[in-house]
Amino acid sequence: KVFVIVLETSSEDIANQMFETLNNTGKKIADFYVLKNQLIRSLSEEEVKSDWDEIEKNLDGISKGKFLVAYVSVFNGKTSEAGAYKAIEKNGKLKDTISARETLKELKKASEAYLYLQTPLARYEHDKVALNNFYSLVETLMMVSANQYKTVIVAMELKNYKLAEINQVLKSLLNLHIRNIFISQAPANTLEQFYPSLAQSIYKNNICLSVFLCCFK
Repeated sequence: KVFVIVLETSSEDIANQMFETLNNTGKKIADFYVLKNQLIRSLSEEEVKSDWDEIEKNLDGISKGKFLVAYVSVFNGKTSEAGAYKAIEKNGKLKDTISARETLKELKKASEAYLYLQTPLARYEHDKVALNNFYSLVETLMMVSANQYKTVIVAMELKNYKLAEINQVLKSLLNLHIRNIFISQAPANTLEQFYPSLAQSIYKNNICLSVFLCCFK
């Protein structure tokens, strides 16, 4: 009674890393790679490879676990890293080939958005004024150690908000963070529930910017 599972990786380094993890610590494979395997099973390696390579490239040097939490929180609300994959399944993101294909498309777009929030200079837009504002706002948020807000921006990117609109929200997020953490001296987890709930509302309802900005008052 032996099950043989073949795991194919894009490089020998990843294969060795997976082997060492399983062999030395008994730690389970990260949900990020479990998700990749499930997408390949639902679609095909040929269909998944190109987009997944782009996702891996966008997340190079970035915590894939934290990215997955940011993405899943967009449609599931506040989600722990341990519960990310289960939430994907619960929300029907892998229920059939159509859902799997849409999830892969979202992951690619979300990974790009997440990259820009980690490395703002990687972003390029024709609107130089909006682009420079984006650089400044994201770098300031990084300087004040703001992280939880990222799921909100990922939701906006998935819903194709314009960069000028994203900048307005980034400014409100920065003001909120400074007000709560530095002026009110509220605990760092004060906004833990607010950001994922807001992201979920954006994703499901695509709310207009004026209503959106009222959430920060």
